[in-house]
Amino acid sequence: MYKPLLLLGLLIATCFVLPGSPCLPGTLQSYVSLGSGGCQAGLVTFNNFMSGELLTGATPILPSSVGVTPGGTVSAPTLMFTLNAQSVASQILESIFSFNATTPRMVLSSIQLNSPLASGDGVVTGVLNTCAGNYSGLLSCSGVEQTAIAFRTADDSMLVDFSRFAASSFFDIFVDLTIDGGLTGTASLPSAVVGVAVPEPSAALLGLSGTLLIAAFRARKFS
Repeated sequence: MYKPLLLLGLLIATCFVLPGSPCLPGTLQSYVSLGSGGCQAGLVTFNNFMSGELLTGATPILPSSVGVTPGGTVSAPTLMFTLNAQSVASQILESIFSFNATTPRMVLSSIQLNSPLASGDGVVTGVLNTCAGNYSGLLSCSGVEQTAIAFRTADDSMLVDFSRFAASSFFDIFVDLTIDGGLTGTASLPSAVVGVAVPEPSAALLGLSGTLLIAAFRARKFS
């Protein structure tokens, strides 16, 4: 009798752990090279990294010069993109890329600018478009789409923004990081962090898992 209980308990206890190669520090280009296989950060698989088209007149920040460092927690993994980009007057630097995030349930995506600076009419922006579905064409989302925007100017800032969703198993994520020196200013951005969040496992469900395991071992002991 204890075997079915043990199997059920183990199934519940491990249903939040997904197999896959772990995400490791690298460059955006090395993440692009991962292809559809991607990598695992916490409970989330990140894959299908691609570079996008730039704004007219912008100078690209090459994927090979953008560092990628995984972080966060098991239920809220993040990817930090290190640019160390600085622009002067009449110069726009930009990094545009997209990727997918997959796990049984996700409810949030976020973007954070780390220590950006701007002077004069310079501005730093981080735009995070998240589609709970698939993008096609010119960012046409097949499901629910939300946009989060973080920014820094000489006079104002909002360094963190996020989007909330009903539980979704798939995010198509589009990121646009722009460092614009304006006509007479300067701007810089060391790094930006993009993350997603999975609901924490229910305490009741974990308690049930523990109860089932205890019952299974007791049944085995007295059988």
